[in-house]
Amino acid sequence: MSDMIATVLSDLKEKWLRLAIGALIATIVLELMMKIGAPNVLGIEPMSPAGLVTRILGLPQGHSLGAIVHFGVALIAFPIGYILIAYRNFPGPHLIRGALWGVLLWLGAMVVIVPLAGMPIFFGFGKPMIAALVAHVVYGGLLAAIVGVPENVAPEE
Repeated sequence: MSDMIATVLSDLKEKWLRLAIGALIATIVLELMMKIGAPNVLGIEPMSPAGLVTRILGLPQGHSLGAIVHFGVALIAFPIGYILIAYRNFPGPHLIRGALWGVLLWLGAMVVIVPLAGMPIFFGFGKPMIAALVAHVVYGGLLAAIVGVPENVAPEE
């Protein structure tokens, strides 16, 4: 167990700059996909992850605390979670690990965050659900692409 913790801490030290850059780029792309891409491609209203957080917190729409919490989670908690969980433990090449991390984040959002915000689970199984899935998979894939391949792991094929 202590070896695993030491390895994770070593990974964080070695990759913190790429992790931070990856998180920033992936978060910006996710936001653009939800606010611009999904409405233009799927013909749905712009989506706001920060708006969901604002609703959960019981604050008026547009309150800045929802955005602060959303961006804090997307820029800090999710990338650290990626290193702790997916980076070394998920199967397959690193891009698959990132995509799987995105699917895991999406599932959490669909079954926890969305219902807490007073909306139907999986957004009622409509186009917003698909938009959120694609955006989260892209988030995870971008994060993985920028962070790179884990060291001390069998080479990828």
